[in-house]
Amino acid sequence: MVFFLVLFPLLLASGSIAQENFEEWSAFTSMKTINQVLVYDNEIWTATSGGVLLYNPTTGEYVRFTTLEGLASNQVLSMTADGHGNLWFGTDGHGLSRLKMDTNLLDIPYSVFIGQRVQALHGFGDKIYVGTNQGISAFLIDGLVVKETYRQLGTFRNSSGVRTLTVSENVLWAGTDEGMAWANLSMTNLQDPDNWSNWQHSVPIDDILVHNDQVLCSSQRGLFLFQPEDKIFVKDFPNIVPFTALGTWNGQPVAASYDGKLYRRKDALDWRLIRTDLDIVTSLSRQDTNLWIGTENGLLLADQSSLHLPNEPPANQFYEMTSQKDGGLWVASVPNDRIGPSLGLFQYHNQHWQLHDRDTGLPSNVPVSLSTDAHNQLWVGTWGNGLAVRDSTGQWQNLTWSNSVLFGIEADNTFVVISDIQRDSNGLMWLANVQSGLAVMDGFPPIRSWRHQQKNLGLEKHQDIDKIAITPGGLKWISTSTNGILLFDDGGTPFDSNNTTFIHLTSFTDPRLSSDRVSDILVNGENEVWIATDNGLNALEVAYDRDLRSLQISDWKIYNTDSGLPSNEINDLDMDHFGQIWIATEAGLSLINSQEELSATYNTINSGLIDDGVKSVLFDAEKNVLWIGTRNGLGRLQLPNVSEKESKIRLFPQPLLLPAAKPLTFAPLQPGSRLQIFTLAGKLVRQLKVEPGNDRILWSGENESGFLVASGIYLFTTEDSSGRIERGKLAVVK
Repeated sequence: MVFFLVLFPLLLASGSIAQENFEEWSAFTSMKTINQVLVYDNEIWTATSGGVLLYNPTTGEYVRFTTLEGLASNQVLSMTADGHGNLWFGTDGHGLSRLKMDTNLLDIPYSVFIGQRVQALHGFGDKIYVGTNQGISAFLIDGLVVKETYRQLGTFRNSSGVRTLTVSENVLWAGTDEGMAWANLSMTNLQDPDNWSNWQHSVPIDDILVHNDQVLCSSQRGLFLFQPEDKIFVKDFPNIVPFTALGTWNGQPVAASYDGKLYRRKDALDWRLIRTDLDIVTSLSRQDTNLWIGTENGLLLADQSSLHLPNEPPANQFYEMTSQKDGGLWVASVPNDRIGPSLGLFQYHNQHWQLHDRDTGLPSNVPVSLSTDAHNQLWVGTWGNGLAVRDSTGQWQNLTWSNSVLFGIEADNTFVVISDIQRDSNGLMWLANVQSGLAVMDGFPPIRSWRHQQKNLGLEKHQDIDKIAITPGGLKWISTSTNGILLFDDGGTPFDSNNTTFIHLTSFTDPRLSSDRVSDILVNGENEVWIATDNGLNALEVAYDRDLRSLQISDWKIYNTDSGLPSNEINDLDMDHFGQIWIATEAGLSLINSQEELSATYNTINSGLIDDGVKSVLFDAEKNVLWIGTRNGLGRLQLPNVSEKESKIRLFPQPLLLPAAKPLTFAPLQPGSRLQIFTLAGKLVRQLKVEPGNDRILWSGENESGFLVASGIYLFTTEDSSGRIERGKLAVVK
């Protein structure tokens, strides 16, 4: 499912853009992992690991809410309705969001619970009771402030985590990491631990259900029923069976166990098994007519085997990417460091997502590098299973230590890791064969192949190589995870190691290198090298002499947080067809224009970026699209289409950040040209002219009265002395 947002046109290295052309942000997230189900106004709302999913059972339609629509985070753990008919969503570390049901719009996120896991929400009267990993807070709906926070619930430890909440008969019930806690809301001071009662439990409480004045709770040790006379919970299920969720169906309590079974309660200690084939259940609805079941793999009804789900990615982790002609986008689900589950390879083609893994013939569920060869065949490097190639018939073929020049790591030569794959200008495929060297093949199936061993690269056997960048002339720049960068020259004989040269750059040999931990490397022509590290971005102007086997570095720039980057930890780089560098950082997406100026930074606040932790970027020149991979969803930025015949006016920096450290520059302009800036409604904001002897106009964001303009999108026109008019858009962020 895709959403669009008009935001911040980039006119950084190209001409003005026709008014109908603008950037479109799209968000792709998987919402199949459901954390809570809420039936509200005959619609089914689910809090998921990819945002909020609304399902209308009457029409069969879905509506999705993510950070693109204003949600505080895509990791939504809890939700509730308030007395005004609005919905509230609790997130993992990013606060609260409120959806106004009359407008179907999300408020600006409430940051009062930033850094906390909002694991439970319950609307009651004029308050939302908020259960976090640090206790319970009473949040006032009208004042939008926390009235008070209850850190110690009776005898439980201070700031015990709260997993589930409910209110019944003016009693607030809390399922915590240590057991059950409850207090009468008529008490004047719930911040006093003595006003809370406790039932100590050996494992956390996962859910609470109040039904016909009876209080039930579930945990990994079974189901329990509250005994008011003794103020304790007693066993309500005959065996010690782990249970995850509680709900109601046809006037009776129901419970789901960890092993995928569903039970209905007839009486005390009498639960009847009604279903045995479920995935791990995370939440059950609480209405009589239908029982909606939220699982780790989607939403369904208790009396149905499955529910049609919207087309969405298999998961929310997006790393290495490549595009294939007529094959769409391919994404690796695992980074080189293998963080997170191994989910295989994602394909997005013709607006449809497909998972490729061992079950579909992929040799490994741990793909970490991707490329295409001269025949448009997909090459996939894996962590341990060598190379997989998808041939012209759609079948997966495997090259590894037993049938190719590839070799395994030192401890086990059968464990073959391919951390990167790049194609050179002659169509040869170069593979980073971790701890074993640099392999080259003339295609698939290979007729000629060779492996330049670690010693040919100047590395010890145990040292890893990571990424490869190849210049038009065939020089290979290689990054390492701990040992800086390498320049490798095969001497014009790629299938022979007798004429090779390497030059090794580290922070020891050249202190200008900001870190030896290099995550990516990018080249622009023969003389421009970009090095991404965990301590900033390095930009080098170089010249290599093959005859002398010498490298000269004429310029070395460092971009970091002091330069305006949102983070010094750089994860990935790519270049668009204007020569602009897109930078994936741990705190947002940045852009360096063709003048090597940091011209824009995007995050979840000022743009439609799906998540600030950007792990990968890919520019698709054919579609003029930038793909942005994160660990919490995939973003797509459709860049404006600009033809070569349109104006050569450039705007930088964009967006213009106010107050402006650098004014917005319009260049180049003809002498005597006039610039006019308008609001989207057509109201004149500012009029400027090119000063004699100059070819540009500078604007610092003031209107004709000298006041700074508001954030937003503005139109502009330029008119030269011959009457030629150009039009475009610009963005201002205040």
